[in-house]
Amino acid sequence: AVSRYVYLNKPIAVIIKNEVHEARSMLKMRLKAYVLDIRYEFPFASEMTETVIQELLQQRLVTPDQMAAVVEAKQK
Repeated sequence: AVSRYVYLNKPIAVIIKNEVHEARSMLKMRLKAYVLDIRYEFPFASEMTETVIQELLQQRLVTPDQMAAVVEAKQK
């Protein structure tokens, strides 16, 4: 596991769905995992979000412009 917050004795699931938003296809990724303590739920979510974004950019699977478009779409 990548996170210090995750409880490894429970299952971890990654769900990826294809959604269409404003005539554009987008992949929506959802990570389901148990945390060691309920207080870690939001730090875990933030950490995983940052890790995934950083890795997508580093592997050049998305561009910074594409990431900005996702943020813009969420604000509408």
